[in-house]
Amino acid sequence: MTHALAELLPILSQPENELLLRCARVQPNPESIARIKSIVASSPDWTTITRQAGAHKLAPLLYSNLSAHCSSDTPPDIMLELQRHFKTNSQRSTLFGIELNRLSEAFDTRQVPVLSFKGPALAVAAYHNMALRRCDDLDFFVRETDMAKAINVLASLGYERFEPDGTELMTSLRYHVALLHPQTKILVEVHWKLAPPYFYFPLHFEEVWSRTGSVPMLGRPTPIFAPDDLLPCLAVHGAKHNWRVLNWVCDVAELVDESHHIDWHQLLRRAEALHCKRMLLLSLALADQLLGAQLSTEIQDAIRADRYIAILLRQVCAWIFAPPSEQVDFERYAFQIKVRDRLADKVLYIKIKQPMLDPNAASPESLPVPDFDQPLYYALRFIRWLRLWWYRPLRRFLSHAMRG
Repeated sequence: MTHALAELLPILSQPENELLLRCARVQPNPESIARIKSIVASSPDWTTITRQAGAHKLAPLLYSNLSAHCSSDTPPDIMLELQRHFKTNSQRSTLFGIELNRLSEAFDTRQVPVLSFKGPALAVAAYHNMALRRCDDLDFFVRETDMAKAINVLASLGYERFEPDGTELMTSLRYHVALLHPQTKILVEVHWKLAPPYFYFPLHFEEVWSRTGSVPMLGRPTPIFAPDDLLPCLAVHGAKHNWRVLNWVCDVAELVDESHHIDWHQLLRRAEALHCKRMLLLSLALADQLLGAQLSTEIQDAIRADRYIAILLRQVCAWIFAPPSEQVDFERYAFQIKVRDRLADKVLYIKIKQPMLDPNAASPESLPVPDFDQPLYYALRFIRWLRLWWYRPLRRFLSHAMRG
C-alpha cells in the first residue's frame, strides 16, 4: 500500500486493515514484514482482522505470514483459529485438485477440450501452493459447440444441474452452467463465455486455446490460460463484481510478479481489442497501489494516461473495507459503466441491465394504465422509464458514469 493512497483514504491505514493488506502476499517485502510485526505488537482488534480475512478470502495468507514472522506475538487463540482454518482449507484445496484431475482426464477421454481457470489451477500458477488460496468451485472454459458434451461428461460422473433461485428467469443472460456433485458438494461452472452479455468481453475459446499453457496439478499437467490471457479475464471478473474481495487483487498481484515474460505492449493492444483496457489497467493499479506488485514502466505510463483510473482506484479502495450499509448500489452500477472503455459498451450495459435493476419498469402489466390503445400505452411506459431512470439521477449519472 502506497503512502499517498493511505493519506487519501485513512480507512486503509487503520491497523487492522493495514495488517491484512501487508499479509496479502505470498512473500511480503521487508518493509511489509516490519509493519506486520509492529502492528501485531500493538494489540490490534483481532475480531475485526479475522472477520475481514474471512470476508476477503485471505485467511490462509494471513496465517502463513503470521506464523512465519510473528507467531509468538499473536494471541494463541487467534493462531489456533487461523491454523485450524488453514488446515481445513489445505485439505479442501487438495480435494478440489484431485477432482480437477479426475474431470480433466474425463474430458480428455471424451475429446472435449477444456481450460481451467481460477480455482486450484490459478493457485498453483500464481501462488505455487494450493493451500494459500481459498477455492470455492471449479471453473472450465469450453467451446460453445462443446457445451452439451461437457455437461454430459459431468453428468456421467455424478454431477447434477444446479439452478439458484431465479436463474431460470434469466436464460438470455447466461454465459455458464453450474453443476453440483450431491455427495462431495463440489460446484463446477462450465463457461462458454467469460462475462454476461451486458458486460461485453469478446474473448473466444479458439483464441485462448492456441496460446494455452499448463500447470502441474498433483502430478498431472492441467491446461490453463496463458498469463497474458488470464490477466484480462481476472480484470473483467473483478470489475464485474466491483472488486469487492481483496483476494481477487491478490490474484493479479501474484500473477504479475510470477509472469516475467509478458509482452506488456502487446497485452495492452489485445486488451483494447477485447474492450477491457481500462479494466486491465485498473486491476494492475490496484495490485500496485494496495499490494506492491511490480509494474513495467509502460503499464505505469498507461495508468497515468487514463485519468479515470485514479478515480476508479479511489472508489474501489473506499469500498473494500466499508460496511455493506455504506455501499450505495447506484455508485456500484455507475462504476461498472465508467470502467468500460467505449460508449457503445456503456449503452449496452444500461440497455440490458436496467430491466434487471427495476423489473417492474420492464413489465407492461405493472403499469396502472386504463384501457388505452397500444401506442399510447407504450408511450406512457417510455415516459415512466425516463422518469425513473434518467430525470431524477441524470446529473449524478452523467458525472459519475458517462464520462471517459
